Amino acid sequence: MLRQGAPECPVCAALPARVVGHKDGRRLYQCGTCTLQYAEPSPAGASPVELYGEQYFNGAAGGYPDYLRDESVHRRRARGYLRAIGRWRHPPARLLDVGCATGFFLDEARLAGWSVRGCEVSAWAAAHARESLHLDVSIGAFPTEDLSGARFDAVTFFNVFEQLPDPRAAERVLRALVAPNGLVALETWDVDALVVRLMGLRWHQYRPHDTPVYFNRRSLQTLFRPEHWELVTYHSCAKGISLRNGLHVLGVHLPSGDGSAAWLGALSVAYRLGDLVWAVFRRRLDGA
Repeated sequence: MLRQGAPECPVCAALPARVVGHKDGRRLYQCGTCTLQYAEPSPAGASPVELYGEQYFNGAAGGYPDYLRDESVHRRRARGYLRAIGRWRHPPARLLDVGCATGFFLDEARLAGWSVRGCEVSAWAAAHARESLHLDVSIGAFPTEDLSGARFDAVTFFNVFEQLPDPRAAERVLRALVAPNGLVALETWDVDALVVRLMGLRWHQYRPHDTPVYFNRRSLQTLFRPEHWELVTYHSCAKGISLRNGLHVLGVHLPSGDGSAAWLGALSVAYRLGDLVWAVFRRRLDGA
């Protein structure tokens, strides 16, 4: 049963087929056409600046326990991303990372020979990327005016694309940003995964306050239409995280300091539940 005035699908503009459930006081819908799941808009939601301030990277629920402290884990994961992208594109080439946080991935890409730029909504994280790593990072929500007229051979979104409130607008911008034969690489969540079906609304990524859309393969291919984009890969993937970070997601907090708990928390573990996917789209030469 749908209430009158239910919001249209942010990917294909169809009306939702059904209400999936309620989370944090908001309805979750599923599109009857492209099968995207999405949350109803919040009339008074927090701004991205509020959501992704310094606390998000330093202990906030749903964020990170200590982002900078896990630098080695982030950099190791970044090198894995670069190897994956390297299957289709090699430096020298131009790369934009959207949601670049403190810039560890961009720094690793620069070291590998890429010409890099970043875009980050968190002023705190962007300041670290700019001041400590001397990276070219625009502050603001994607797309920022600073990117007007730029072209890139690869644009990356690591657990960021599902946080954008208007996927259709983002895809239109990407058509202009990505050069012919260039790539859009997404690490995102797949709402069709078995663990999501088993957990239902207890799944940790059902967070309407900061994650308004929940993709699957069908909805992503509906958004990145074949006349403009070629899907070159779509598969589940693992993600290296610190034990400290994994426990934080579960609501368990290790003591701070430099003792045995800190050593244990720094251990890298693989997140591999099947709900995380790697999708790469290539911009067609004749795509308008």
